Amino acid sequence: MWSKAWSIIEPLITNLVQTKKGLVVFDLETTGLSSVNDKIIEVAAIEYAIGEDFTLKELSVYHQYINPGRPLPEKIVELTGITDEKLKDMPSEDDCFGDIQEFFMNSVVSGYNVESFDVKFMKELYLRMGTEYSPEGVVDGIKMARDRLKKGTDVENHKLSTVAGYYGIKFNAHSAIEDARATGKLVEQLLKEYLSEKPVKGTERPKILSVAFWEGFKGFSRIYVQTDLGAVYFDLRTKLWGAKDGLEAKFDMGWLEAEAYKFI
Repeated sequence: MWSKAWSIIEPLITNLVQTKKGLVVFDLETTGLSSVNDKIIEVAAIEYAIGEDFTLKELSVYHQYINPGRPLPEKIVELTGITDEKLKDMPSEDDCFGDIQEFFMNSVVSGYNVESFDVKFMKELYLRMGTEYSPEGVVDGIKMARDRLKKGTDVENHKLSTVAGYYGIKFNAHSAIEDARATGKLVEQLLKEYLSEKPVKGTERPKILSVAFWEGFKGFSRIYVQTDLGAVYFDLRTKLWGAKDGLEAKFDMGWLEAEAYKFI
């Protein structure tokens, strides 16, 4: 199944393949769910090289427990198996921030539900250190899984353990390093599925008749390009081309976009 979510991921992955830069898959364990009020207690990050067939090869690993300077809630101890005793001699976030910053520098990151959780915790950590966390791109495994698997039909839910189980990936949940490796395997599987179903690039180059801006509402603005074969539009919110009848799949959209600029 091809989707707009895949269209957003594609340029990030393609660029990593072409430039041979690594994809950093990471997972965090924390003292709670609030990125503002809680602290990171474990960071597990794996840098992968991505081959042209979307095979992921492990390049390097960063794995560190962090002393949050406060007692852990019982629920967190039960969930993660991490205890105050285990963390008492671990470095503080101030002590290990330099290593974290170096490992994550200028990277496209991935994880599972990483945009809603892990990235937010990273941003707050960087803010406490007086700087800003801004990854070059984010490939979120949960968004990919939701594209591929229907809740209630294919899987009971979209938890990492459930989706990984669907693909036969076994791991110990809520261990950050195992979560990260499981996510790496899952992302590889989903990327290969994407590659196998990637649509053939369109070749038709129609004549452009007009270009018009539609203001829309609540940010849903579009630029419409009318051609002699039909209309396509560029959605300014998603930064993607589309058409009611799927014409964008038939057209050479790179050429058409360039021609539309010339026409304007």
